[in-house]
Amino acid sequence: MSGLPSSYSQKAVFPTHVDLDTALYVASNRSVVESLIHLPGSGIDLLETSVAFTRVRNGWVGYVGDVNGEDGTNAVV
Repeated sequence: MSGLPSSYSQKAVFPTHVDLDTALYVASNRSVVESLIHLPGSGIDLLETSVAFTRVRNGWVGYVGDVNGEDGTNAVV
């Protein structure tokens, strides 16, 4: 999608059971946890997404889990 950053950092809420075909951003093997308050033993789930959009009838429904309003998220919205 033109105009969107290829990747960006965000603190986000990740929903479960999201079809990855609807995901705009997903974790990769290069993803890292930047939080200093991260639970021990919990890693990065490569099947999670914090931004997903899907077509519904003549429109779109989307989810953006960013909790801090990063510039990348502003571009998505």
